[in-house]
Amino acid sequence: VGSWAIQIASKVCRLEVTATASHEKSRDWCTSLGASKVVDHSEVANLPLNSFDYILNLSDRVDISLLARIVKPFGRVCLVVGGEAIKAVDLSLFFFKRCSLTMEVVFAR
Repeated sequence: VGSWAIQIASKVCRLEVTATASHEKSRDWCTSLGASKVVDHSEVANLPLNSFDYILNLSDRVDISLLARIVKPFGRVCLVVGGEAIKAVDLSLFFFKRCSLTMEVVFAR
């Protein structure tokens, strides 16, 4: 899903894409697909406040409050995760930034 998202966002929507990857081969793959910047997973917490207009989160290991910190006011966040990652989401973190928060579940009916 991530590789498709990179291509659609960069080529079709003409967005500047920042991807996350830990291994050099994965970083090179993301760049070849159209990501203009690739950040190591361990460095996501160090990204500046209000960095992104759009965030697509495909990992259930991300601290969702971190996403609220790095999305710009009026930004959009899409979570394609479940389980423990979303059980205790503090929606006020997104509310006061006036963000749109979308949750998608694969194969939902």
